[in-house]
Amino acid sequence: MLQHIFFMETKRLNPRAQIVAEIGQLKRYFPSGRVVSETTDSLAWEIQLQPTELSRVYTIKLKYKVGEFPRVFVTNPFPLEKYPGKSLLEHVYSTSKQELCLYMRGTGEWTRQKIIAKTVIPWAAEWLQFYELWLATGEWYGEGMHPQVKDKNRKNKK
Repeated sequence: MLQHIFFMETKRLNPRAQIVAEIGQLKRYFPSGRVVSETTDSLAWEIQLQPTELSRVYTIKLKYKVGEFPRVFVTNPFPLEKYPGKSLLEHVYSTSKQELCLYMRGTGEWTRQKIIAKTVIPWAAEWLQFYELWLATGEWYGEGMHPQVKDKNRKNKK
């Protein structure tokens, strides 16, 4: 409990302290991950995730800048396979960048007070599991609203 209170207090500290706290939590919960880049107010974290024992291994990259929303990309495999007949991925902010939609930004699902290692990374693993089901069935079984994507002609490419 004391650790949780301490971490919540770090969210009120300067951006550097927030980044150090996030990196500490990522290393604690996901020791196989690694910091790819770090500045006084941002970080990039890379980790391999395998959503189930039968799943393939994926590499994801998390990008976070204090004051912004964490962004997650699948970097390997690239490009991700698509369901036959579909030219776009489901439930992403960008098919071309493979930026995953893990929560609806601005709704409070993720806030600065939430620990990335306990929210965003597990949500990415869950997304990958839904992705594999989509590849097998053509149906997206994950919850949530689909975002407006940046890819051109999305409604024509489903």
